[in-house]
Amino acid sequence: MRWWILVLVICSLVVLPQVAEAASSVSVTINATPDYLSITNAPVAWNIGAIEKSTVHWAHGNTTPAFPLDNGNCTFTITNNAPVNVDVDIKGGNFTAGAYKWAIAPAIGSDTYTMKVGINGTANLGAMKTLTESYQEFVSDLGLSGNTTKWEAVLYAPSSFASSATVSGKIYLSARVVS
Repeated sequence: MRWWILVLVICSLVVLPQVAEAASSVSVTINATPDYLSITNAPVAWNIGAIEKSTVHWAHGNTTPAFPLDNGNCTFTITNNAPVNVDVDIKGGNFTAGAYKWAIAPAIGSDTYTMKVGINGTANLGAMKTLTESYQEFVSDLGLSGNTTKWEAVLYAPSSFASSATVSGKIYLSARVVS
């Protein structure tokens, strides 16, 4: 029985926690700058005015610009306001006047229009992007805050109109972190 007490005493001594004699601490300073995405586009509107069926309308004027596109023949400017480089995606939308609409499509048709866009440096009309209702990459790796890209748009009017109502629509630009 005595040897059990001795074993218990020895085991108790082995498993007792040790108390630290002195404490020491240090700190780490952490600085973080949140990334945010912000782009602007200017001008914010393109007023085409009266158009006829199957006509072509450039934002910069009604004549086909010289290619490759350069800053002098591009109407719009995208500015990156974010502290990081961004890719800019673009899509078109239907033009509407109440329930009446012009659908966006790769080819014109009755109440169906086409729009193409190109950035500074686009080699020719065939290299311009044809807009759809889905986002597609438009500007790749636009430099951080303050960097800009100029771009141009062309609208191909529908082959016929079911209404003479004034329609309006939007082009959508969306920034994302460079992929």
